[in-house]
Amino acid sequence: MLNQTFSTTCCFRGLPVPYFPYTEEQIKPILEYAIQRAIREGYRCFITGGQRDFEIWAAEIVLEYRRTN
Repeated sequence: MLNQTFSTTCCFRGLPVPYFPYTEEQIKPILEYAIQRAIREGYRCFITGGQRDFEIWAAEIVLEYRRTN
């Protein structure tokens, strides 16, 4: 059972915007596509650390999918 949980878990790790080479408008659609794909492939557990910018964007997208699905 433990291996099944690890195989369906997705973790996000990102940098704050001053160190990130892309803008929010550039990265959010790519991030949303990646999350949609992970869901289609069976990922059900999403973990993020709460770092400003990238990790928060990922968490917001996942929470929106959770709310609407």
